[in-house]
Amino acid sequence: MGIPVAEDMDGKILLEAISEDYRKNNPIKSILTYENTTGKETRHQGPIPSPYDEIIKERLRSLGYIQ
Repeated sequence: MGIPVAEDMDGKILLEAISEDYRKNNPIKSILTYENTTGKETRHQGPIPSPYDEIIKERLRSLGYIQ
């Protein structure tokens, strides 16, 4: 996906599942963490608005999930 792998994540990269040519052209990059280490909340609070919100809500209403 082109984003660095956080070193504090569980698991490992399955190198055997990625062709050698691809790995040569797309070297694996890493960062220490994606966690906020400043002690200040910087992430968006609450849902992110979407132009599809009303369509989804109407579908959920028609199925009886919300009123």
